Amino acid sequence: MGFVLYDVETTGLNPAFDQIVQFAAIRTDNQLRPLDRFEIKIRLMDHILPSPDALCVTGTGIDELLSPARPSFFEAMCLVYRTLHSWSPATFIGYNSIRFDEAFLRHAFYQTLHPAYLTSRHNNGRGDVLRLARAVAALRPEKLLPGINESGAASLRLGDLCAANGYALTNSHDAMADVESLLWLCDLLANGAPDIWSQFARFTNKAAARDFLTSEDAFVLVDPRGADPGMRFLAYLGDSKKDANLPFCVDLTYNLTPLRQLDHDALLQHLASRGTPIRRVRVNAGPLMIPIFEVEGLQGAPSEAACLEQATLLRSDPDFLEKLLTAARATEVAYPSSPYVESQLYERFVDEEGRMEAFHQASWEARPALIREFQDARLFQLGRRILFAERPDLFEEDARQKLAAAVKERLSVPKDVEVPWMTIATARAALANRPTDERYQASILDPYMAYLDRL
Repeated sequence: MGFVLYDVETTGLNPAFDQIVQFAAIRTDNQLRPLDRFEIKIRLMDHILPSPDALCVTGTGIDELLSPARPSFFEAMCLVYRTLHSWSPATFIGYNSIRFDEAFLRHAFYQTLHPAYLTSRHNNGRGDVLRLARAVAALRPEKLLPGINESGAASLRLGDLCAANGYALTNSHDAMADVESLLWLCDLLANGAPDIWSQFARFTNKAAARDFLTSEDAFVLVDPRGADPGMRFLAYLGDSKKDANLPFCVDLTYNLTPLRQLDHDALLQHLASRGTPIRRVRVNAGPLMIPIFEVEGLQGAPSEAACLEQATLLRSDPDFLEKLLTAARATEVAYPSSPYVESQLYERFVDEEGRMEAFHQASWEARPALIREFQDARLFQLGRRILFAERPDLFEEDARQKLAAAVKERLSVPKDVEVPWMTIATARAALANRPTDERYQASILDPYMAYLDRL
């Protein structure tokens, strides 16, 4: 079914309160041969202020972001959604994409009244090449030279890694340039470490990842962090009550004997502390898992026999297993509801795809009535925001003035009031405290300060 490699450039780091300003993707076949590509640059929304850091990293000035030649956020995300839907089914991969790019993509679809979970539906899979690169660097270091950053330290940033291994990235932080370098890196890893690439590709499918995790007596989760090679020797414990995609596993290198004597409250306290033997594996986020025999002989790795012995011992005590699982489930955190519609995406599933599709198929004149049919208050709020941004003439004068005042009030929150989005006050503070670094160009930041003055 092939791959879709993609990248986003954004106004900041918060997927709920920043926005995508550039999106690029390349569709390939199963052998990573390019078949199609898509790229779009997006106009800044009126209620969003970019981080000065983001402007300097991308080298994109405020006047360019505000250019009427760019499509609006709503227009652009409609094109992105249609394109990616037409490329499905596929395996969607990026670089640090699970934590960053995909979070932005989901929130962008949600805020433009599209189904948010495109990359994990329609028989699609998803994976993160940063995780793959870390695994190859840990398990097959001869196949991937570490990158070197500006300070001379080892780096796994995409540009640094590609440069160290023979690819010259000409325009870092341009979305399409990043996708092209990602494609080159994937080809390098697929050919240099085909066994690890195969496992990576296999577990971009949620069902395959879950089947492996629940059926293996013991396995290795490879998720390196910095100098830590990140090999966790695990056995499946049981499912979460809150998130079916995040089952519990037990670390087989942990001494469980003292835990058998603890009562429920003491065990709960232990599992809530650091150093717990419980590990969670997100099966819908492309976990990289391998059989234990594939890492035997690596420094510090236990033998397959020792792990299987521990797993067998654990399975032979169903009462302890049940006590451990019950305590693990009791440690799950229930997050409070957010007062802001942008950050309510994960609070409950959106179950009105028919009405959302009708909204997109209708004329602008018909859309005000359609948003009133939404049963989900989030969709009504987001629909009104879209209408005001795209067609303010569809509102009565009084309503139009109130909505314009709400945007102004949002941007003008005083600096001593904490909100999760960039305001004029926080943007000014960031500009005042910017480092004296050549990246922080006056040609980028002076026009931005003037823009804030106009606001």
